[in-house]
Amino acid sequence: MNIKLIDSLITIIDSLSQEERKLLRSKIDSINHQTETDTRVETKVEKLFKPTLDEYINITRDERNAQQDELIKSCFGGNNDQ
Repeated sequence: MNIKLIDSLITIIDSLSQEERKLLRSKIDSINHQTETDTRVETKVEKLFKPTLDEYINITRDERNAQQDELIKSCFGGNNDQ
């Protein structure tokens, strides 16, 4: 971590007026609230998608490929490994 950067930020924050500090605090709180909301949404999505989203994508892709193979066999007959 860059200690000089942190020290500079502290100096800047210390130089803010009360009104500016309130504004800064409200913006930080807003960012924190959004991050918490995003985390809750991600957790709900993870619970809904068991298997995981990537696994679900692979499963549906495999199912689609199997359906396409069956369709090709029924339309053209025989083996499509040519």
